[in-house]
Amino acid sequence: MKYLKKYSLLLIAVLMVCMVSACSDDPSTATDPDEDAPELPGSVIPVQIDLGYFAAQDVPQGEEYSNFLMVKMMAETAGSMLNSGGNFLAPVSEFLGMAGLFGVDPVHDNGTWSWTFQVPSDFLGDFYDDPSDAQDAVIRILGTPSGNSIDWEVLFTGLLYDVQVSDFTFMTGTLSLDELSGEWNLFSPEEEVNSEAAVLTYSWQIDSDENYGASVLIEYMGDVFSIDYTRNGSNNEISFNDGDTTQTLNWDTNAHSGIIITADGTSLCYENFINTECT
Repeated sequence: MKYLKKYSLLLIAVLMVCMVSACSDDPSTATDPDEDAPELPGSVIPVQIDLGYFAAQDVPQGEEYSNFLMVKMMAETAGSMLNSGGNFLAPVSEFLGMAGLFGVDPVHDNGTWSWTFQVPSDFLGDFYDDPSDAQDAVIRILGTPSGNSIDWEVLFTGLLYDVQVSDFTFMTGTLSLDELSGEWNLFSPEEEVNSEAAVLTYSWQIDSDENYGASVLIEYMGDVFSIDYTRNGSNNEISFNDGDTTQTLNWDTNAHSGIIITADGTSLCYENFINTECT
């Protein structure tokens, strides 16, 4: 996935620039004084795997704890991918400094709000193998309220990973107004990729502070990989699928028990961190 990580960095940069800067719902700057612009998304990755449980356990290395340690390792691997949108959405902090550089007023037209701004090449070098290839780009973010949700679209004009594009849709999404559920889709302009099919999809559903779930699906250059995570109180479950096989792990943070079901159907269990027969 040569460009997918850097490509997603640009996605989060765009969202964070507008979230923290002047992309606000100030009706005085809108073309329709009777309607307020929607707030831009508050978080790109609202559901994360809480790995603090594993960090807090003082479990020694040893054969009798091998099943717990395997669950821990697999959960941490899933966490690094799901918590960062498939390991493609980079830390946000470096982009927050860009916020003050852009003063963007939303424009309303026929039910859709738009934010348009130019991103200097100086800020895009990290998204290219050779930073000298970076060029200024124009970003348009469209937000269309629809009932209890908002449809989002991010369009790119400029040189995007060796492909010159104009108003290329590189991200779409639909979020509920409270942002407790939604989906982001990422697209690529590369010739080898169907530009109309998402290369990465991240979706989530939050029912309460202790009941929620999220999924990441990557389909790129013929490769397919997905992670599905659900939490119900103290019970957590993750499924990995590479397009051919599935592995599942489950752990309970109160009972300190868990199970792994491997790709060949083998079950590995533990109770109070110690390996045990599966029942």
